[in-house]
Amino acid sequence: MKPLTAKEVEQHLLAHGYEYDHTRGSHRIWINGLTGHSVPVPHHGNKPLKQGTLIAIFNACKMEKPKR
Repeated sequence: MKPLTAKEVEQHLLAHGYEYDHTRGSHRIWINGLTGHSVPVPHHGNKPLKQGTLIAIFNACKMEKPKR
C-alpha cells in the first residue's frame, strides 16, 4: 500500500459514506451515518500515516485498501 496522508484517507472515508464528527486531540473522528460506526484518523499535518495505522483504519471500516 502506498503511503497516504490523513487528508487522503479522509477523502476515501467521505467517498464511502463517512462524515466528519469531531476532533479529539490530534485525531479526527469520522462516523458512518448508516451504520453508526466511528473511526479515528490521526492528523499530523502532511506527514504520511504509518502502514500499520492505514491497515487498521481500512480494516475497521471494512474498506478495500487503495492500490499503488
